[in-house]
Amino acid sequence: MKPLLVQCVFWGLLFILQWGGHECCLREERMALLQIKAFFTTGIVNVVVAHRFLPSWLEKGDNDCCTWERVTCNPITGRVTELSLDHLSQNYCNSFSGLSLDVSLFSPFEELLNLHLSGNCFSCCLHNQGFDKLKRVEDLNLAENYFGDNIFRSLGALTTLTSLNLSWNWIYGRRGGLQDLTMLKNLKVLDLSANYVERSIPPAIGNLTTMVALSLAENHLIGTLPNQEFCKLKNLEELDLSHNYGLEGVLPPCFTNLTSLRLVDLSTNKFKGEISFIFPNLKYLEYIRLGDNHFKGKFSFSLLANHSKVKLVEILNNDNLEVETEDSNWVPEFQLEVLVLSRCNLNKQSLKVPTFLAYQSRLKLLDLSHNNLRGGFPDCVIKNNSQLEVLKLSNNSLEGQLHLQHLNTSILWMDVSENQLRGRLEENLGRKLPYMTTLNLSMNHFVGFVPSSFCNMSGLVQLDLSNNFFDGEIAKEMVSGCLNSLRVLILSGNRFHGQIFSTDFNMTTLSVLHLEDNQFSGTITNAISTSYLELLDASNNHFSGEVHWISNMTHLITLLIQNNSLTGRFPCKIPALNHLDVSHNSLSGALLPCKYEINHLLLHSNKFTGPIPETLLHWPLLTLNIRDNNLSGNIPSVTRAESLRVLLLGGNQLNGSFPNQLCSLQKISLLDLSHNNFFGEIPQCISNITFGKTRYADFNHDDVSVFIGSKVVTLFGNFLVKQYEIVPRLVEYYEKVTIDFVVKKRSNSYKGDILNCMSGLDLSCNSFTGEIPHELGELGLIHTLNLSRNQIKGPIPASLSGLRQLESLDLSYNNLTGKIPPELIDLNFLAFFSVAYNNLSGRVPDMKGQFGTFDESSYEGNLYLCGELLANKCNNIIEPIPPTPPSELTSEAKWYEIDMLIFWVAFIVAFIIFFLGVVISLYVNPYWSRRLWNFVDDCYYACYFKFCM
Repeated sequence: MKPLLVQCVFWGLLFILQWGGHECCLREERMALLQIKAFFTTGIVNVVVAHRFLPSWLEKGDNDCCTWERVTCNPITGRVTELSLDHLSQNYCNSFSGLSLDVSLFSPFEELLNLHLSGNCFSCCLHNQGFDKLKRVEDLNLAENYFGDNIFRSLGALTTLTSLNLSWNWIYGRRGGLQDLTMLKNLKVLDLSANYVERSIPPAIGNLTTMVALSLAENHLIGTLPNQEFCKLKNLEELDLSHNYGLEGVLPPCFTNLTSLRLVDLSTNKFKGEISFIFPNLKYLEYIRLGDNHFKGKFSFSLLANHSKVKLVEILNNDNLEVETEDSNWVPEFQLEVLVLSRCNLNKQSLKVPTFLAYQSRLKLLDLSHNNLRGGFPDCVIKNNSQLEVLKLSNNSLEGQLHLQHLNTSILWMDVSENQLRGRLEENLGRKLPYMTTLNLSMNHFVGFVPSSFCNMSGLVQLDLSNNFFDGEIAKEMVSGCLNSLRVLILSGNRFHGQIFSTDFNMTTLSVLHLEDNQFSGTITNAISTSYLELLDASNNHFSGEVHWISNMTHLITLLIQNNSLTGRFPCKIPALNHLDVSHNSLSGALLPCKYEINHLLLHSNKFTGPIPETLLHWPLLTLNIRDNNLSGNIPSVTRAESLRVLLLGGNQLNGSFPNQLCSLQKISLLDLSHNNFFGEIPQCISNITFGKTRYADFNHDDVSVFIGSKVVTLFGNFLVKQYEIVPRLVEYYEKVTIDFVVKKRSNSYKGDILNCMSGLDLSCNSFTGEIPHELGELGLIHTLNLSRNQIKGPIPASLSGLRQLESLDLSYNNLTGKIPPELIDLNFLAFFSVAYNNLSGRVPDMKGQFGTFDESSYEGNLYLCGELLANKCNNIIEPIPPTPPSELTSEAKWYEIDMLIFWVAFIVAFIIFFLGVVISLYVNPYWSRRLWNFVDDCYYACYFKFCM
């Protein structure tokens, strides 16, 4: 009876205290709350906004502050125990300085246990007003602020802390950081994720033996896990070390002692070694992410067979790891929601799709891509998993036809690209997948028409049918607006034909359209302007007509229509583009003096005539390719094209001397003036051009970001909330800039970022004269140099040995003399070398290094070169007779001294010939004879009257 009586008395007293205790919060705490409100409203100028801020916190009246929003009180004492003041100070979040927090505002709350201040952009702290004043706080959430490393000096005294969240706080850990936090002996939850901590995990982490959840994700941690000390965390249930990139080494053997672990996320680091040993003892695992590491060995999935709680397994991008699911007969006790086994050598021996999937019925995401799996399309996965939303099977070797036996109303994303699926698509495919948002069937062997039932997928955002054998015309229903959510349509690399841009074209939501490498024809009409296209690639088709419609495409960022049959003039009004390629068409006429705001402009291989307008060369131009046209005149001023990286003017009829103004283009990496009519000397200032020193330019834009509609599932939400994005929010599409440049006597294509590593100068096939300037040797990062087929004379400068990155050097078909500098053998990357058809003499360079790879064709046409490689051996060669040097260098004789005998003989012979010629002329022609004697008479009488009279 006594225990029952005691319990009755206790609950009775509790009831009396609860109902008879404090009817409202304490006055001093109420005033403190109002001071906090005033602190938060500092800086809010708008009176209306300030009035709406914490509207229940009123100074007037007798309302109980324990009923105020974001406030929780002790029901017995009436004191505040919890303040949830998250995301209240957004007006300071546009400044990296933040608002200095006055922690003394919270001192009146003697029973405050939970304080949440996340998302307020606070910086720490007013002088002598740190968090050490809050002696009883157990749960402190300071996420999403600007506290930085200064926060640690005020946390050491909070010995009562059990939960601390410092994520997203610009913490670098340079003043102790993690080491200081190891003094908090009662800490159970620590979240330091999304900071910039650059140190290794301190061994003192083992002091936090009460730790239950630890997140150090998304930092810059380095080094290995502290071996024994880390394994003292035997109460650890949740461990997140993902996205540090620098954590490395093998997992400590005592990892198996962390038997309470439920969440393990080690993804995106440099861990290596075996992983199989850690799983048998970890029976409570629910969430496993080990992707993007360097693990090796063999991992048998059957080790998880008895782990009934597992919901997520992600093992991807571990090239040296083999994941095996077929090594034994086993039946799983778990029901997975997310399974990602991409790029992990899945079932390397059998190449089977995992058979245990037949027992799974709760999958939301399945990713088996990039494993070379064989067999047919696993339709049973769609049949058994009614909640399946994402299926990724790309880059395998699946065969057969794509036949779905059942309707699936949950699947949103299906990617079966890069397989060997074949045959026709079933006509009702669109009706079986009505809620599909992304469908990728590219790089297979599908044939036939595109089913009109695709119009039933009304929510379709991305459709990729590229690189198959589809043919026929695109159904009018598809291009006339039935897919009213479609943002991305990729039809490239098929056999489609017909006129897609007819007057019926009405795809108003389209942002990305790829039609390249088909047989589409007809004109591109103004109907295309009804769409919001940002990227259009219609290259390598049979489109014709003029291009005036470009002027109406105001949203375009990238336009590629090369290799068609377009005609007419290039329009003046063009939207600001990143990338425009209309090369290999039949556009003609003069380039108009218009100002284009284009980064990469490719107009080569057309029929443009006339001069290059100066307005074409200005910022923000990075690439200009107008090669292989009929342009003439001089190169205009380039002073406003300071951002230019690629300038290709070859194959025209341009003339004049080498413009010294080109030397001002210091960022140029590729310059082509070949096959023109330039003349004169190559200027010394050419060394001002960097040719590769300015490393980065944007040749590979993330041009278009398409919003898909993010789908996130929360698979773990205890101490650390872990969400998994099964459908990405954005998908980025871009087109790489492609440049053709002659290297090693053949034209090579360079795409995207590789252009940042390529540099070259091509002045071939002109009429340049003079000598090779020795300043060319200062272009230390240039990769190719072509001066062939000019009229350059003089020696090859030894300074060219300074071109350490040179891969191709062509000096052929000139008038070069002298010896080949032996210093050139120091060019360790030289793969092509030609001095053919010059007047060089002497010994060819020793067959060392790269020069050991060249044959006699590199030296042909030089009669006086000798060497082991050539027919002329150096001991048999007759040296050319050098030209007679100036007399002042060879003799003390005067330059005017001559042989007098030869002089008089030549004079007399010349006089006789002249005299006889005059006599014969007068004898033959009486008229001139009379004129001569009359002239003599006139001279005689003139002299007589002048001097004698």
